[in-house]
Amino acid sequence: MQKQTLSESNFDLWLLIGRVNHAIMLLRQKELGLHHVPVRQTLFLYTLDSLGPEATLSEVAKVMERKIGVISKQAIIMERMD
Repeated sequence: MQKQTLSESNFDLWLLIGRVNHAIMLLRQKELGLHHVPVRQTLFLYTLDSLGPEATLSEVAKVMERKIGVISKQAIIMERMD
């Protein structure tokens, strides 16, 4: 058995973390698909909830690290779905 270097060990760890993250995302998509809610909208709704009722699109964009135009379009899409 060959001894791994630290960088090889770190690479293996990050590879494993990536696989776990991917598996969680697939499971989340499957679960939310039953309710016809995309994962992106879930993050938007979570952010709105955490900021409270006085949240602005600007605050949401800052927290989600997106441009305000992207957040605005997402809000319009979600309003149409209602």
